[in-house]
Amino acid sequence: QKQVDLPDGTKVWLNSGSLLVYDKQFRGKRRLLYLNGEARFQVAKDPKKPFLVKTAHMTVKALGTVFNLNAYSDQDVTIATLEEGKIQVDPCLKKDTSLILSPDEQIIYNHRLETLALNTVDASRVMQWTDGYLIFQTASFDQIVKTIERKFNVTINYETERFAGRSFTMKFNPEEGLEQVLDVMKEMIKGLNYKIKENKVYIN
Repeated sequence: QKQVDLPDGTKVWLNSGSLLVYDKQFRGKRRLLYLNGEARFQVAKDPKKPFLVKTAHMTVKALGTVFNLNAYSDQDVTIATLEEGKIQVDPCLKKDTSLILSPDEQIIYNHRLETLALNTVDASRVMQWTDGYLIFQTASFDQIVKTIERKFNVTINYETERFAGRSFTMKFNPEEGLEQVLDVMKEMIKGLNYKIKENKVYIN
């Protein structure tokens, strides 16, 4: 995880396994960035130069605001969450769809199923990953596994179908390690067992 100060004064917190591409001078009429991964943006106000973040499946536009964007290329969903101000979200759907989010609103775009969901959330909780917390709110088993792999730099082997169709809500403190996270999952999910060998985890 890393904090980056952009040339316009915007502050960005990058989550593990993320890639952010931008012009270091922000030349032109807009501030354009490309994100693969997860980032929290505290955008510096500049009404004359819109702030745009593009991902593979969504574009988010802001003038001066604080928002979180989760857009890893290895997952089916792209999630935008607004903490302060307003953002315009444009999912890459076949027909043009544009949404304006207010604080504590979250848009989830499933690009595999081409579905949109608008939820009310506690945005401050969503942002706590920047302080080292590991938080899952109604997350699928696949989402949890991918997040754990990135955070702890491990590979997890498991049967995808066995845990499909369920969602989980969990929160872990910054000092909790891989084994503590897996022990909690073992308590929550009946029949789940695991083994750790070097940087690989086997779930059965």
